[in-house]
Amino acid sequence: MRLRLLTALAGATLMLGACPADSENPIIRVVESNAARVDCGVPGPGGVDCQIQRTGGDSAFEACWELVITCQNDEEMKGAACHTVPAGQATATANMPVASFSNQTGCDVPAAGRVDNLTINDK
Repeated sequence: MRLRLLTALAGATLMLGACPADSENPIIRVVESNAARVDCGVPGPGGVDCQIQRTGGDSAFEACWELVITCQNDEEMKGAACHTVPAGQATATANMPVASFSNQTGCDVPAAGRVDNLTINDK
């Protein structure tokens, strides 16, 4: 059974700052906060690959999330990961190794999953 594509989003916000070039002609700068989404694929023998997609900002950030996999027998396996996305880079891939998931012996067959608790931290 294929695991559904897992997605989570961290919202983007805009900040405005006024930097006066001189007293008559201020420069207004729009700074977009870093934001991203995380999509995780189907679990395999090597773990689960998750793609981090930048949806806002352009400076370096670290994305952290939890992946919860629900099994056919209603048990759950949980794992957590963090991955840094360099400034200007649009996407990055992180592998979550099998060993990083809890309750592996309680899960019969992975059925579905979700990304929880996504946080985006500026570097």
